[in-house]
Amino acid sequence: MATIVGMHLAAAVAAVLLGIGILFLRRGTPRHRWLGRLWVTAMAVTAASSFGIRELGAGRLSWLHALSAYVLVGLVLAVLAIRRGDVSAHRRQMLRLYAGLVIAGVAAVAVPGRVLNNAFAQMWHHEATLAAVASGGRGGEGQRGEGGEGAPRAQNDKIGGNGKNRDKQAAALKQTQRAAKAGPDSLAMTGGAGA
Repeated sequence: MATIVGMHLAAAVAAVLLGIGILFLRRGTPRHRWLGRLWVTAMAVTAASSFGIRELGAGRLSWLHALSAYVLVGLVLAVLAIRRGDVSAHRRQMLRLYAGLVIAGVAAVAVPGRVLNNAFAQMWHHEATLAAVASGGRGGEGQRGEGGEGAPRAQNDKIGGNGKNRDKQAAALKQTQRAAKAGPDSLAMTGGAGA
């Protein structure tokens, strides 16, 4: 994962968690103000770092960057509103920004092709492969159901994507199966020589 994506993700997660805390605190207290300042900082880092992520626009800015610009403007407007004493405008703007953050987070995970979607899909597939090995890898549900060697080509294409990924996944599955058969004291468990 690129550094900018990691920074963007860390700031967004911090903003989500801080936002939850702020929503449950009493408004106007010193704790609310300090957590609010941290939240504004996390949101500003999230929005600003998004300008370095250009996966949707083939290297150019995309429509998502317009949302990032809106967030930066919205943060300024919300802070100015509370400094003027306009609590209702401040609350309205902050709730909109928080809702947008949550919706953007769900979209980042749910939309195919996005970095988080790909990461979760790979983790899920890896866990499914490990579950197949743990079940003994004996035909049936184990190896065949997860797109193993005995699975029909169409099923392998659907699960593995292109041939290159399928070959990597098959090699990883074989190595995991060898490690499971070799036992805990074997070098195969650590990927050392003899694996």
